[in-house]
Amino acid sequence: MSLRTKALLGLTAAAVGASALVPAAAQAATGRFTFCNISSARETVQFPQRGWLSSTIVDPGACWSYSFSGIDYEEAVATREVNGAWPAVDTTWFHDSEFITWRV
Repeated sequence: MSLRTKALLGLTAAAVGASALVPAAAQAATGRFTFCNISSARETVQFPQRGWLSSTIVDPGACWSYSFSGIDYEEAVATREVNGAWPAVDTTWFHDSEFITWRV
C-alpha cells in the first residue's frame, strides 16, 4: 500500500470518528424565548426545569427575551400581579432550541 493511500485512509478514519460527535453538537442549538405581556397588569415568566429561573417584571405592552441552549422541552409559567399576589395565569411547553414568542 502506498504512503498516499495510507494517509488517505488515516484521514478518512479520523473524519468518520469526528463525525460521530457532530449530531450531539448540532442538537445543542440555541433558541430564543420571548415573552410579551398583552394584559393590563404586570407579569413574569418562570421556568420550572431551570430551577424556577424567572424573568424580570414585564410591564403591560412590553416583552422580555432569553436565550436557551439544549435539546429538551421546557415549561414556561406566566404569573400576573393580582392584589399583591403573583398567581400563575397560563403555562406553555416549548423546545429550547426553537425561537418562540409567547403572548399572555
